[in-house]
Parts: sequence; C-alpha cells; structure tokens
Amino acid sequence: MAEGTYELPVTGRDSNLASFDVFQDGLDSSGNALLRSIVKQEVAFTAIVNAIKTAVETSIPVVTEPLKIVDTNSFTVAVSATKANVVAAEPNRGSFFVRNIGAETVWLHLKVSTNANVVAGQGIQMNPGDAYEITVNNLYTGAISAVCGVGDTSSLAGFEGYIV
Repeated sequence: MAEGTYELPVTGRDSNLASFDVFQDGLDSSGNALLRSIVKQEVAFTAIVNAIKTAVETSIPVVTEPLKIVDTNSFTVAVSATKANVVAAEPNRGSFFVRNIGAETVWLHLKVSTNANVVAGQGIQMNPGDAYEITVNNLYTGAISAVCGVGDTSSLAGFEGYIV
C-alpha cells in the first residue's frame, strides 16, 4: 500500500468499495462535497444560534438594580368565623409576610370579593405558628382576607412592604 493510502475492509454487497484512498494533498471529490455540506450546516446552525441570541437579548428586560422595599406596614388582625380583611389590594406591594400567632387554624383567601367566598377549610391553611410569604417571585397585589372555623378565634401578625 502506498504512503498516504489507507484500506478499509468492506464486506457484503459493497465489496467493490474494498479500498478507500485518502491522499495527503487533499480530499477526493466526494470528500470535498461532504466537507462543503458540513460547512453549510455549521453556517446555518451558527445563524440560527445568533438569531436566537439576538432575540433573547432584545426581548428580555435586564434589571440593573434590585427592587427596593421603601416602606412597610405592620399589622395584627383578629380572625373569627366571619371574613377578616388582612390587607387591602396594593399595586405597589413587593412583599407580604404573615404568621398565625393564635391558637386556632386560619385560612387565608386571595382574590375574594364577598363574605360568602371566604370559607373555613378553603384557601391557604395556616395552623398555629405557620407563616405565609409573598415575594417578587410569587407576587400578588390583590386583597387578602382570612377566616377561622365556626366558634374559633385566632390572630395574624405580619407586614407588607412596598416597592418603588
């Protein structure tokens, strides 16, 4: 076998392709076609990646500084079997934290418009000592209400923070 020539054993119906020559000074015509195809695919792939990168960079806003809580409102609320308003709707709410400091289970209700919608056993259950928090990651700016079971009373304490 000549220098720069390699033989690849081929069996079966393609036995007429028993040798494959690779020349040191370049590829044969089918090799060049394959190389051109690979380069075209790489160029197309690079164009797609660049288009996606541009779309992402121009459509997703970049936060240059963190949100700042500028003021807080602390509260304590007595809760019974009738609807208790914990906090009113607040479009500038950036945080909310509440803890059940009473001895009975309380249910928090979000997006409630009437007293009939505030029902014990439905909503976010807060056993004595439990806490619930709203942050910018799960932000809710509507009214928050609470209720206990019939004959029960409890207390909630917490704070609400406002963003600029």
